[in-house]
Amino acid sequence: MADTPHHFAPGGALYSFFKDTRYAPDLKRPVRRLTQLFPGQGCGIWLDRKSDCCVFCRLPAGTRLAVMGEGHEDHFDNWEVAPTDYTEMIDVSLRDADDVDSILCFNGGSFFSDREVPAAARQHLYRRYAAHPKASELMVEARPELVKDTMLDEAQEIIGGKNLKVAIGLESMDDRVRNEVLKKFIGKQSFLRSIEKCQSRGVKTFVYVFLGAPGLTEAEAYRDAYDSISALADLGVDEIALSCAFIPPGGRLEEMYNRGAFRPPWLWTIAQLIEDAAAHQWPLAVGGFDDFPPPVAISHNCGTCDDDVLAAIETHRQTGVFSAPMNCGCQDEWAHLFESNIAVRAG
Repeated sequence: MADTPHHFAPGGALYSFFKDTRYAPDLKRPVRRLTQLFPGQGCGIWLDRKSDCCVFCRLPAGTRLAVMGEGHEDHFDNWEVAPTDYTEMIDVSLRDADDVDSILCFNGGSFFSDREVPAAARQHLYRRYAAHPKASELMVEARPELVKDTMLDEAQEIIGGKNLKVAIGLESMDDRVRNEVLKKFIGKQSFLRSIEKCQSRGVKTFVYVFLGAPGLTEAEAYRDAYDSISALADLGVDEIALSCAFIPPGGRLEEMYNRGAFRPPWLWTIAQLIEDAAAHQWPLAVGGFDDFPPPVAISHNCGTCDDDVLAAIETHRQTGVFSAPMNCGCQDEWAHLFESNIAVRAG
């Protein structure tokens, strides 16, 4: 994402988009995707809490930078994106995208919020998607309390018989990890209601699970991700995305990383979860290791085997096939971090 070309809309908003191919675990095949990275008008909870939430995420700050530029670090009121900018961003991104199977729209917050994305912009995207010659799925993100009947009804009315997928950043099924450590401030019942609303309408669901919450040991982080993925699969979530902690510039994680108090997950832990998912037939995809702004550090092993393991994970992203990477002496160091056998496939 860091190498994605950036564009300026007429009103000055900075945006980007790109096409790639990724394996869709719910469809069990690779799909051609268009990813739209559009700045919304500010993530509501991030603005209200003056950034004291979602400790791993710098997207709202990046969105503010994309719209307002430098020097607004203490601005926590909504900013405005011109209506013409939304039209431009949507239309330009779709100009040479007749070959894509799915469209993913990310606005640095919740798409189902008039405060963050004006209704006219949502509806314009829905209409363009409905008219697309090939795309059969549109994915947008929202906090669970914003997945309202009216929002789902509006989307489905405009897109007709095409598929809608709603992505939710739950991160963990454990209340303490989710709300005390990661500061998501999401109630479990609110999340469960949002899944039920989607499923009752035939709307697909996509849920992020976070690996590497600050304060958890490597074994605890693995167990939290494993348990969360298992529970979400039991709920019938269509796709589960493993988000692996990296170090975004600025914020608490970089401070912890610089003083040696936090390390991104080992690549071996990610590999283990991929193998767990295959054994249980969980619909797991591993998210990318880049972001905007570019991270300071990402998941790694010892340095010697990193490229091989990263290549195996990337092959899994594109094809759904994971080939165990080369053995490395650092696997013993990684395994030592776990007090008992890490393999819990039968558990």
